[in-house]
Formats: sequence, structure tokens, C-alpha cells
Amino acid sequence: MKLKYFQCERKNLSSQLSQAPLCRRRQIKSRIQAAKRMQGIWWPKNRKIKLSGLRVNASSESTSIIVSSPEEMQAALKDYWKPAYSPKPVDDEAIGGLSEQEFG
Repeated sequence: MKLKYFQCERKNLSSQLSQAPLCRRRQIKSRIQAAKRMQGIWWPKNRKIKLSGLRVNASSESTSIIVSSPEEMQAALKDYWKPAYSPKPVDDEAIGGLSEQEFG
């Protein structure tokens, strides 16, 4: 659906481009480039969207910023998921008792 929309948008703008005055051509070219970018973000096969930016909390919790470079997004995701994947305390005695019960 979105892919077809952006394709039609590009086609309509391209047809307007040849008939437009010079100042209007610049605006149309800019809109064509924006439609190309938006079309590139959409993956039609799996109906998924590419990750093009993340909103992360800035130094103060009340403000947030958007990061878009791959390195910044990777660092933000790493920081966000760090607590979930950090080592957890394990009760070795309880684990030993479980394995003895199951495996005799």
C-alpha cells in the first residue's frame, strides 16, 4: 500500500516537473527525493519498516533526542537492553539439587 503510494507520488511529481517553472522545479525535485527516501524505508515483502532513527533520553529524563547514525543507534540499543542481558545472581546449591533430582 505505502510502496504503491510513493511510486504514484514520484510518477505524479515527475510529470509535473517538465511543465513547471524553474523555481517550482526545485520544490518538485525536493519532493521527489523525499518520496524516494520514504519508498526506500518501506520493505514491501515482509511489511516491515527499516529502523532509521531512535528516540533516546538525553542527560535529563525530561528531554529526548533522536539519533540516526548506525553507531549511535547501536549504542542506544545496547544501553537499553543492558539490564536484560546482564549476568544475574544464581543459587548454585539450588541448581545442584535440581540436577540431582532430575538425573539421579
